[in-house]
Amino acid sequence: MGPSSGPNIALFKRLQNRWPIVDQSRPQPLTPTALSSDEEAHRLEMLGHLKRLLDCGNHPREDYKEIILLNVAYLEGGVPTSFRAPGAYHMARWMAKAIYAVKIMLFHDQLEMSRRELAGISRVAFFVTMVYTKYWNEAMFPVLRSQERPGLLTSEEDLRRGGCVVAERAMGRHLWSPFRKT
Repeated sequence: MGPSSGPNIALFKRLQNRWPIVDQSRPQPLTPTALSSDEEAHRLEMLGHLKRLLDCGNHPREDYKEIILLNVAYLEGGVPTSFRAPGAYHMARWMAKAIYAVKIMLFHDQLEMSRRELAGISRVAFFVTMVYTKYWNEAMFPVLRSQERPGLLTSEEDLRRGGCVVAERAMGRHLWSPFRKT
């Protein structure tokens, strides 16, 4: 989505300013018809994982629970009992960016965005929803983690599904292997 010229992200600021007039009763979920059959199967799988995470309860932070609720709404089209108003964000705080990305995609039809902004935020929201949230939140629940694959860093297929080749390369730089290609 390009570099930022200061501490504020313009698109996030626009959502904050428009939030009082956003019709929260009509979020725009990810359209299953726009997905390939593999992506649709993964969407349904992710919904199951996210709903299990919600059933675990005892989320250590409200924002961790909020991202799960937002992702369920984005993947399924269900409306949470209420959406939290967009709060503070910081350039270094990934979770806030993840929450904003999904919230913006849920209400993108009520915001003024350029094509470039919409394309960028939709890629971030897709990655957050289809890859990131599951592993981030499962790390809090060892019982779930032991039943599934070991984790995000071993799941290259999930990264590709999320359409983030850049993220895959970045994660790869943190893995050590004597046979790793540089």
